[in-house]
Amino acid sequence: MLALPLALAALLAGLAFLLESRRDLGAGILRPRAGRHGGSAHASGPFSLGGPLSLRGPLALLWRLERGSLLGWGIGLAISGLAIGSLATQAAEAMGASGGITDVLTRLGGSAEHLTESFLAAMAGLLVPVLTLAPLGVLSGARAEEVQGRAAPLLATAVGRTHWLLSAVALALSSGVVLTFLALALMGLAVPADGGASRIGPLLMSALALLPGLALTVGIGTLLLGWAPRLLPLAQVLIGWSIFAAWVGALLDLPGWLIRATPWGRLPHLPGGAAGSGEWTAVVVETVLALVLIIVGAVGFRRRDLDS
Repeated sequence: MLALPLALAALLAGLAFLLESRRDLGAGILRPRAGRHGGSAHASGPFSLGGPLSLRGPLALLWRLERGSLLGWGIGLAISGLAIGSLATQAAEAMGASGGITDVLTRLGGSAEHLTESFLAAMAGLLVPVLTLAPLGVLSGARAEEVQGRAAPLLATAVGRTHWLLSAVALALSSGVVLTFLALALMGLAVPADGGASRIGPLLMSALALLPGLALTVGIGTLLLGWAPRLLPLAQVLIGWSIFAAWVGALLDLPGWLIRATPWGRLPHLPGGAAGSGEWTAVVVETVLALVLIIVGAVGFRRRDLDS
């Protein structure tokens, strides 16, 4: 079984080299379709999945540019949520036989008496930081538009800098919210019912409790984009540290304060454990801090020169 993915990887790599040797540089083997002669004056909305968009606002334009990537994230997270949920009960039973893994789940905020809920909480705590890469990808796309010189002509029109940046932030936050609820709702839907009790509701509460960490990360990205755009990849490094601290840090028995030094470290990890008042205070504090960082980042973007 282990040889099958290796053989497939070798086959795909060979096919990639073959195709690359047959195409022209800067072009593809498949000819692109011709674009439309003009934009539609009657778009079905900025979040339309098909048909022409009016592109009369920066939000619609950014969605048009990022919709392929975001839809790919949605499909991948839907499959992941269903797969994790369907294996939750069996995985929890297997982990219950290992005292070391049970201790790790407890350190991650779970409970040794409710291993299935603790496993779901741990998986939610892993999925949400990973999917935060999608909202950061929206900010990176806005940065690419600036660097490649396409944002300057747009911002020379009636579209203001603040409007353009906040449109990117709005798309990043809204896509993060949708992806979070999609992944965790499907995770709860796939969990085998225990006595008729559905876990969709508790996992939706878990999504709600983890969203401030996503918003804080987007706020940090907005701050960097506004004041030090070349340091924007540091926001992705922060996500890598969050995953390392939550999982490898717990396995290595690192100090608790170091494991909690992430945007999600002090938030409630539901379901799986009772959330204290301090954790709900962290929800409010991180939400307010994210809003402040977004505002400060917008101010910086208005003041600095475009990097193109």
